[in-house]
Amino acid sequence: MSATSAHHPPAYPLYLGLASKLGYDSVEGMRLASSLLGAGVIVAVGFVGLTVGGRAVGLVAAAIASVYPAFWINDISLMSEPMATLAACLCILASFNLWRRRSVPSAVLLGLAGGFAGLCRSEGPFIVAVSAVALLLGMIGVAWPHRVKLLAVTGVVGLLVMAPWLIRNRGAFEHPVGLTSTSGQSLFLTNGPDTYYGQNLGSKSGYIALNARSSQMFRKDQSVIDQQLRKDVTPFIHANLGRLPVVVLARFGREWNIYRPFDGAANDALVERRGRAPSLVGLWFYWALLPFAIAGGFILFRRRVVLSPLLSVVAAAMIAGMANFGATRYRAGAEVTLVVLASVALTVVGRPAGRRVQRELRAVARRLRPSSTAPVAAPTAP
Repeated sequence: MSATSAHHPPAYPLYLGLASKLGYDSVEGMRLASSLLGAGVIVAVGFVGLTVGGRAVGLVAAAIASVYPAFWINDISLMSEPMATLAACLCILASFNLWRRRSVPSAVLLGLAGGFAGLCRSEGPFIVAVSAVALLLGMIGVAWPHRVKLLAVTGVVGLLVMAPWLIRNRGAFEHPVGLTSTSGQSLFLTNGPDTYYGQNLGSKSGYIALNARSSQMFRKDQSVIDQQLRKDVTPFIHANLGRLPVVVLARFGREWNIYRPFDGAANDALVERRGRAPSLVGLWFYWALLPFAIAGGFILFRRRVVLSPLLSVVAAAMIAGMANFGATRYRAGAEVTLVVLASVALTVVGRPAGRRVQRELRAVARRLRPSSTAPVAAPTAP
C-alpha cells in the first residue's frame, strides 16, 4: 500500500509523533501523552462553564469532566477524540468571544480555533461554520457589511490554518483528497445489507470484505483505493435510497444512546477497545447527566444567554454521526455541552448555593451582552 497517507487529519498523529521523539514511544507512554490532553480538556471545560455560568458552574463542570468516562476513556484508546474535544472547547470559547466583542480580532481567534478543530477531526470545521453563521444572524443591529466581514475573516483564517495539510494532500495523491482519504471506506462500511437491515442497522459492518477489496489494490495510491470503494458501494446506495431515512435515524439513535444503547456500549468495548466496564459506566453516567443538561439549557435560555456556541458542537456531532454511523465517540465534542449545561442545572438546584449561583448567572448574562464597539446598521427611514 502507498506509504503516503491521509487516513486521519494530522494534529493528533503529529502530537503522538512528538511524544515519541521525547521518549514516550511505547503504548503506555503515548497513553500518558494523550492523558495530558485529557487534563487540558478538564481545564477547558471548566473555563467554558465559567464563561456561561460563573465560578460555581465552572468548578462543577471541571469536576464532572474529571470523572466522566466519556472524556477519560478516549485517552487510553489512542484516538483523536481528546484533542478534538479540546479543540471543541476552544471553538466554544472563541464563539462566545466573537458574540461579546464582534470585532475582527475575535473573528480571527474563532477562525484559528476552527482551523485547529479541522486538523483534529474532519467534522471540526462544521462547529465553527454553524456557530459563526448562527451568531452573525443573531447580531441584530449590527451592520450587514460588518457581519459579512466577520464571517469572511473567520472562514479565511480557518482555511489558512488547514491550508498546509490540504495543499499537501492535493499534491500527494492521484485523486483529490480533503482532510482525510477515508470517505470511500466509510461509505463501504456503513452502506450495505447488514447496516440497512437487522441488528446492525445504523452501525458499520464489512471489515472482512473491506480488507479483501483493499488487498486486491495493494500498494496503490490511497485515493485510488478510496475512489474504488466509493464506486463499489454507490449502486447499493442508489438501489436503497428509500431505506436511507430509517438508516440515518438509526445512526442518530445509536450515537446518542437512544436506539439499542447496550449494543453501543458493547461496540465501544469491543470495536473501539474502550473496555466493557468503562463503556457501561459511561452509558449510565450519560443518562444521568442528560435530564440535567436539558434543564440547564432552559435555564440559560431564560437568562437570555446565547446558546449557539454550545449547540454548534452538538450539531457537528449529529452531522458526523448521521453521515457515517452511530458511534458514541463522534459526540466527544458535544459531551462538553452536555457537562456544562448539566452543571448549570446542578448548581442552581443545589442549596444553599442556589441563590448565589442565580446571581452569578444574571451577572454572566449581563457580561455576555454584546459590547457597543461593532458598527451598527443604519436606521431605516420611517
